[in-house]
Amino acid sequence: MQRTFSIGAIYVPLDRLEQKGYLSSYMGAPTQMRGGRSKRFYKITASGIEALKTTRALNEAIWADMPNLDGLLPGTV
Repeated sequence: MQRTFSIGAIYVPLDRLEQKGYLSSYMGAPTQMRGGRSKRFYKITASGIEALKTTRALNEAIWADMPNLDGLLPGTV
């Protein structure tokens, strides 16, 4: 399954993460290369790092409890 997304679609999840306090952002200076438009820069916050650590630990715990799935699908070893 392959999906295509527009580049602008990234801003919705970035805005949500910023509202939750996981990211902060600021506007850079306008540049001629961008037609006088400013660029928004994002930075992960301490809360964001903690959320990532928690998510990673949960993910690892789930996979640690999974049985070995090798050989369960036809044609795999």
